[in-house]
Amino acid sequence: MKTAFQIRLLLGAAVLLIFGCSPRTDSSPRDQAALSKDADYATYLDACKEGRYADAARLADGLAGRFPKNGSAWNAVGYSAAHRGKQQDAVIAYERAIKVSPGHAKAWHNLGLSYGKLGKIEDEVRCYRRALELRPKDATTWMDLAIALRGLNKIKEANDAYRHAVELDGHFERYRWRSKESPSESFNSTSPDVSELVADNPSQEEAASWKWNDEAWLRAWCAQAELQPFSRLRSGALPVKSTVDVQRWMESPVVSAQLWNNLGRSYEAEEKWDRATACYKKSLEVLKGEPMVWGNLGMAALGARTYGDAVAAFEEASRLAPDDATFRNNLAIAHAGLATSLILQKKRSEARNQLQKALQIQPGLASARVLLASLLQQEGEWAEAQSQCDQLVQQMPRSAVLWYALGVARARNAKAYSAVEAFERALRLDMNSDDLWHWYAVELAALERYPDAATAFDHCVKINPKNLQAWLGLGSVRARLQRWDDSIAALKKAVELSSGDPKIQTLLASVCVAGGRPDAAVVLCRKLLEGDPSRADVWKLLAESHCDLGGWDMAVVAYQKALALQPKDGGGWAELGYALGAIGEKLESRKAYQKAIAAGDHREEVWNNLGVTQTRLGEYEDALKSFAQAGRELKGDPDLMLNVGVVFFHLKRGAEFQSTLAALQKADAGKAAELAELAQRKD
Repeated sequence: MKTAFQIRLLLGAAVLLIFGCSPRTDSSPRDQAALSKDADYATYLDACKEGRYADAARLADGLAGRFPKNGSAWNAVGYSAAHRGKQQDAVIAYERAIKVSPGHAKAWHNLGLSYGKLGKIEDEVRCYRRALELRPKDATTWMDLAIALRGLNKIKEANDAYRHAVELDGHFERYRWRSKESPSESFNSTSPDVSELVADNPSQEEAASWKWNDEAWLRAWCAQAELQPFSRLRSGALPVKSTVDVQRWMESPVVSAQLWNNLGRSYEAEEKWDRATACYKKSLEVLKGEPMVWGNLGMAALGARTYGDAVAAFEEASRLAPDDATFRNNLAIAHAGLATSLILQKKRSEARNQLQKALQIQPGLASARVLLASLLQQEGEWAEAQSQCDQLVQQMPRSAVLWYALGVARARNAKAYSAVEAFERALRLDMNSDDLWHWYAVELAALERYPDAATAFDHCVKINPKNLQAWLGLGSVRARLQRWDDSIAALKKAVELSSGDPKIQTLLASVCVAGGRPDAAVVLCRKLLEGDPSRADVWKLLAESHCDLGGWDMAVVAYQKALALQPKDGGGWAELGYALGAIGEKLESRKAYQKAIAAGDHREEVWNNLGVTQTRLGEYEDALKSFAQAGRELKGDPDLMLNVGVVFFHLKRGAEFQSTLAALQKADAGKAAELAELAQRKD
């Protein structure tokens, strides 16, 4: 079987279609007419026709922003999201379309399609029924309703819906499965010139008593003679004039079995998989040792997506013809198909076993390796996922998706350099994926390539202005580059997209503090504390903002609030000590520094500040001990040497004072002058 057919069976997806008519109760045409003169809407339609859905998504977002009460604008947002595989985003957009325009039949129909993609079949049916209330003569919606009902095993209702579709549009009778996933049983035909060789869903007893009629004989003869679908008989090119020739063929059981096999191929050509399967099984009653018939049965099972049956059939075909590479290749495809269905059932361990069997048979089967890589990523086995992706990109070096997947696996394995290389290969092939740009930017930031990361995040938000994580990353990287205004602007956008997420507002406040915007930080912190006064981190940010504004009294109050919530925060106690010192509370300042050290904050700055405070309190010996602790890291620091010299002066330890002064003269002449001036003062 051709590779294209195999891939279609395993990886094909139904295309979402937007049809419409204009009954009185359907608001779709009215809303669409309101957009028809807009240049962006025309460009959006062109982008959809050309398959440029990333461009279409940007245009649709703009339309929804300018026409927020137009159902067709939101329907366009949903349609472009659905075609990019973002079904949940599509659902949100379609629901918005329905909210602003409850009678929008297209949006109801499309919402049903997206629910179906998400496996929510009952919701899918509900949406189609609502669409049909608004637009009862839409054949496509009737057809989609029939398929959904068949998925719920509501056979009678499904057949009724299908008949409605055929009555409205006859092409659905012949081509109804060309772009849909076929269930295991066909719909009852309503066309008088189509032979019904067997009844739908026959019981075992019924199947055993099938009878041939003249029309069925002609069908079998056509299949034997020319291997063409029965629909060709309607052209008038009949190979025989009576059933006598067919009866002659049927006298031999082997020939009869061959006819059953060829009749199965005829049904297979029409994609009537259940009937093809029944014919192949009838043939195998006689031709049990014929590998080709087993292979045909396997292909019919693949078509019907009954992958377990396909595996069994191809295993038997391979046993009978062990040197036939086609059977083994198809067996690998069947294992991969079975894995797909198991993944959908969340049976990951069983699915993985099937994929490993597929790759043992056919190591180069890309579809199986793609599924295995995806499964490994879902399970967090990034090393093995990377190995699979490494092999895939060797097979398909022009696939942006595979390079992207390889980059993600490398990133998860903490291999930032090689991840960046993979993302760059992917971007050479596809520069329109905001997710790809986002991953690339994150890994650039991990390598501290902040200018490049900022550029990548910029690309990401241009492609998708609603990418919250990209705006967050952009704000953070700009802060690293000390581009404070740009950082604040990006984080404000993130706050807007997140509907005021407190964590993002806190990040914005911290950037305002770092960027010299303490007044803005105060406003943000107060707003956050109104919503949740138990946020110790926000109290500390508020205190820092007041310090920068010179409001030391308010800073002390804010630090005390934070420490009441987190009494073991050594850094908080140190900052409180500094603020208390600034307002002249020397004793309280010393206590705060001592609590900071007891809580584990042994930074040299803390020891130094404690020593300064102790000096001001006249606790000179204790101050020397504190400066000695600070000197472990600040040895030779001019400020520390000056502080020590001051203590020696007050203790009247002249020799040590002079020694410190001499060392300070070499380190910092200005500081040495300050110390010398102190020595000249009268006690």
